[in-house]
Amino acid sequence: MNINVFEIWMIILGLSMSFSGIPQIIKSIKLKKSDDVSISTWILIIHGHCWWLYYGLIKNSISLVISCIAGILIDGAVLFLVWKYRNNNTIIRNSYWPIISKPKMRNL
Repeated sequence: MNINVFEIWMIILGLSMSFSGIPQIIKSIKLKKSDDVSISTWILIIHGHCWWLYYGLIKNSISLVISCIAGILIDGAVLFLVWKYRNNNTIIRNSYWPIISKPKMRNL
């Protein structure tokens, strides 16, 4: 692997994009809840990072490999916190099961 100024710049850019999950981690830890976080979005983001990691390994691109590993770890932490702080009742009443979800009753 050949590291030049461009690769170093790409590592910095890749890591800055990978750190985008950190605000969600901080919010989940502070509030101890994650009912409003989409699990499918984070799964798709991790899936994309895995494919970019595979491509980076094939092309011997250190910038892709480093940024994708960081992204997988950070986004995996988000997914773990979503699982940890998710209220068990919201798994049944989410958008994946619109037929099963209970309608909200209003007091008249």
